[in-house]
Amino acid sequence: MDLLPAAFEKRFSGRRLHALVSEARDFSVAASFEPFFRRHQGMYDEMVRILGDTLESHARLEWLSAFVGTDAGAEFVVIPTVLTGGNHYSARVEATDGRARFYCILGFRVGENAEPICPEAAVPLVVHELCHSYVNSIVDRHSAILEAPCKRAVAYVDEVFRRSYGARWKTMMCESLVRACTIR
Repeated sequence: MDLLPAAFEKRFSGRRLHALVSEARDFSVAASFEPFFRRHQGMYDEMVRILGDTLESHARLEWLSAFVGTDAGAEFVVIPTVLTGGNHYSARVEATDGRARFYCILGFRVGENAEPICPEAAVPLVVHELCHSYVNSIVDRHSAILEAPCKRAVAYVDEVFRRSYGARWKTMMCESLVRACTIR
């Protein structure tokens, strides 16, 4: 794990990542995660079915790759979960063969009867998170020229954004560009 991919987030070192993986493995064993996962397999299967039906009937994502300029052979993966408290995330993984995999981790809520509840805005949320896979790497590549003007601009960000995301210039830039893309 000491040889990290070129696109790996700079805030992680190989040593820190190795420790994190080791601690996660230890936690999984101590918490009996595998039996827990098996007991809840039906709920996970239901989330996958609900999300699949929603995306199949409402999502038209063909424009996304053309709009943002997809990597050749890139793969889009949407993962429904109840482990994020209803929050949503994106991730981008560069395989050793150079192909990219873009992830949207879509947070479901759990209903009164332990049933998974798909976010009402599932399709826009999926598009938003997948756009981060493109936009964040573009902002990272051009951070040398973006940082100074964005640090000045972040002072004008409204309080709602500041409470949600903090007053970080890179977050402001990524979120602004993603929103500009998803207005479409």
